[in-house]
Amino acid sequence: MPERGVDALAAANQILTALYASRDTLKSRTSKTPGITHPTLNVGLIAGGINTNVVPDRVTFRIDRRIIPEESPAAAEAELRALIESAAAKCAGITIEIRRLLLSLPLSLPMPEPPTPTSAWLASQSRKRSGSAPTGVLLPTPAGAADELKSAPPGERDSTWLAESELVDPGDERRC
Repeated sequence: MPERGVDALAAANQILTALYASRDTLKSRTSKTPGITHPTLNVGLIAGGINTNVVPDRVTFRIDRRIIPEESPAAAEAELRALIESAAAKCAGITIEIRRLLLSLPLSLPMPEPPTPTSAWLASQSRKRSGSAPTGVLLPTPAGAADELKSAPPGERDSTWLAESELVDPGDERRC
């Protein structure tokens, strides 16, 4: 009977609602780095269910949480995990699994070689604020990402935090 099943999609809706509501909070955190406005969160992939006449017992989605240089990656991850766990706790019969797929450092400004007076000053400010030289990691995005990955100069970097959250009916025998 469908009414006896635990609807993972209904639980996913609760979590997604909480995630999208959190984006307003992220917009209030601004970066001092030129070109970076605020942290972002996007759910870019959702999968679940097997047919229209079957209560979905599993839903998976992937989250792209981009951090700004002023944020701690560990704190951003902990905040995201707590948000997901809190929303899921309101859904009876649901268990969640959260896996970090990627964690990269926030974008920092590229430094020319040899350093110019301006770039030397920027590097000193970065070291003063963060204790390290400017760094970054190039991450591919859709539409030509592979070509960008091959040809982007080392200083043109992006940062992101991706998470995959899976909502599972604990009675599902396929989860072994």
